[in-house]
Parts: sequence; structure tokens; C-alpha cells
Amino acid sequence: MKSLYKFSAIKILISVILVIVALIFLAPIIRDSFLSSIGVYITPDRTFGIDLKGLENMRDIYGVVGAKVYFKTRFIYDLIWMFIYIFFMINVYAFLLRGLEFKLKSFFMALPFMVFLFDLLENSFCSLYFFNGNSVLGYIGLISSNIKWYLLIFVLTTYLMIFMYRLYNKYIEKRKRKK
Repeated sequence: MKSLYKFSAIKILISVILVIVALIFLAPIIRDSFLSSIGVYITPDRTFGIDLKGLENMRDIYGVVGAKVYFKTRFIYDLIWMFIYIFFMINVYAFLLRGLEFKLKSFFMALPFMVFLFDLLENSFCSLYFFNGNSVLGYIGLISSNIKWYLLIFVLTTYLMIFMYRLYNKYIEKRKRKK
């Protein structure tokens, strides 16, 4: 498991290529599955801050066919996408955190798995909701979705903060060498 968290230029390159390939090939497959089956492409995954009424509207639009398409796309294509973005996020953290030692390093490295967990919960509970309409399942799916999005925003923010920290340290080192 430690090798997963270790920085490697090859792993960074592979993860970037996988993300690009997924965005070029996987995303259109998911979109086209919805468009060809129900004529629209709306999902809870793509909607931040949606409420139960919005989820009910999706359920009405989906019908049985759309619920099956949602389930299929979430647990085939989206699951592949989740593994790709976890691999990418871990490698970005490995790159940014290389050489730094601090107490929260393992916390940061665990964040991609937390995003994955809540994405999986969102997909599971929303799928169940689309099939049976139980509002408790819908609420759990929506809460999971919002937590996933907040975690993702937190991950992106920490990337930026760590990057700025590294730039600042390089700047300070450069100034010290000039003196």
C-alpha cells in the first residue's frame, strides 16, 4: 500500500493519460446511454446541492428505463471512472507532498478514498431510490452526494494550498541563496 502513495513520474503520467482517455471515451458513453434511452442527461452525480424534489423530478423523467440506465452507468462506467480519479488524486497528493513530513499527511492521502466512498454511497442510494421511491433512500443519496462534493472541493483546495506552500518555500530559498 505504501507504494501507492509514493511519488512516481510514471504513475503521474499514467494517471493523467487515464483521466484524459476517460473524459474522451467514458464520459460520452455515459451521456449517450442516457440520451438514447430517455432523451436527457441529468444525474444526481452532476448536480451539486439538489434537493429531494429535484431527485423526484429525475425519478419521474427516468421511469423504469432511466432507473436501469442510471444503475448500469453508475456501476459499470462510473465505477471505472472512480478508480481512475482515485488513482489520479493519490498521485497528485504524492507529487505535492513528496519530501514533506507532517502529522496530517496520511489524512490527506486518505481523502481520495473518502471521496470514492461517498460517491459509491450516492450511486447506491440514488439507484435504490430511483427503483422504489423511498424518500429515506433519496435523502441518504443526496447527503452522500453533498458530502462527496464538499470533500472534492476540499481536495482541490488542499492541492492549491500545498502548491502555494511549495512555491512560497522555493521563493524563500531562492532569496536566502541570493544573500
